[in-house]
Amino acid sequence: MIPWGKSHLPTREVTYPEGWEPSYISLIWGTQRMTSGYKEFASLINNTEIIKQVLKNIEEEAAQAFRQIAREYERTKQPVPDHYLSTGGYLGEMIVRALIIVGLIAERSVDRYVVKAYVPTEQGVALYKKLVEEGAFPQRASAAPATGGPSSQKAG
Repeated sequence: MIPWGKSHLPTREVTYPEGWEPSYISLIWGTQRMTSGYKEFASLINNTEIIKQVLKNIEEEAAQAFRQIAREYERTKQPVPDHYLSTGGYLGEMIVRALIIVGLIAERSVDRYVVKAYVPTEQGVALYKKLVEEGAFPQRASAAPATGGPSSQKAG
């Protein structure tokens, strides 16, 4: 069973029928019946360097989003609007969902001009401080806080 967490969407749980299992690829393509051929295929794909790199990049994007939310909240003591985050689209939504599910951030209603806003939880604040103290956040070119909106970004 996979809990999808609490957000503005209804909570749902997914149960897999007997003989079905999730994998990285099946989570992308949808749950597939795990035949021996499919298990062989999934094992081959999941053990490639490119898939391992994709998973590492997702982890780094999640750390970046968490850092942006916690840092901006620490600075302003206000919920951080979703447009502040540098990651967006489907991947950005899934990363934010994961941060909510594990209890590092919570969604807040702010005003009519902001679709979603986030605040770090107590657990999130404690972990953020620990990560900052340890210098453990991934170092990336986009580590500077976003200012929101494409007009604020430099042309490359």
